[in-house]
Amino acid sequence: KLQFLYFIGDNMKSTEKKKKVKKKPFGYDMVMSATPSFLVLTLGIMGFVFYWQNMQLENMLGGEVGLVVRRVIDGDQFLANTDDGYLVKVRLRAVDAPELDQPFGKQAAAGLTEMLTKPHTDVIAFFYERDHEGRYIADVFTQTSVWAEFTYIQSALIKEGLAWHFGTFDKRVKLKELMANASNAKIGLWQDEDPLPPWRHRKTKEREAELARQQGRKNRRERERERDRIPDRRRSSRTSRL
Repeated sequence: KLQFLYFIGDNMKSTEKKKKVKKKPFGYDMVMSATPSFLVLTLGIMGFVFYWQNMQLENMLGGEVGLVVRRVIDGDQFLANTDDGYLVKVRLRAVDAPELDQPFGKQAAAGLTEMLTKPHTDVIAFFYERDHEGRYIADVFTQTSVWAEFTYIQSALIKEGLAWHFGTFDKRVKLKELMANASNAKIGLWQDEDPLPPWRHRKTKEREAELARQQGRKNRRERERERDRIPDRRRSSRTSRL
């Protein structure tokens, strides 16, 4: 019986040791055994590939690029693959659609999706620049057949009352007139008496978020002060007992 108990105890110890052994991450042994020259060479190759891809993306600026739309984010931006297979984030130039949490925000996203993903639709973009978020600012056109005329997406969105014209940055009179016509006809977002422009909506949300952060910091400081007062109360209670 004692031998049997010793045998069970040894097995339990061995299983405990096995449980305590942590698995090494994939490729850990290869990296640890690699020489410094191999690591430098690998990092150099990775840096060159990254630089080459970035140069290819920068070369697309100022020219027409064919796109295959993957996903519409909201009423004025979407993800797409270029002809060369690069995944890019596109922001429509000269327009600003309602945010998704605004009235007609989801309708604007649905309208853009329908325009870009119709069967047999070719999507062509002209990239102007990249903004601070890495998005390509572009004019986007669609064509349903070789004989059909091109549709300018920004004009279509403004005409259907699904976006504002960014008159501050874009001075094209045609887009300004389309927005005035949609507003007068009460089309889309202009059905509301006083629709809130999305840039003001974003600023309001930023202010609310900043106020919430300030309140959170204030509450945290108050909790820390309250924590610091607790030991003093304990000391005072002890001294009063004595």
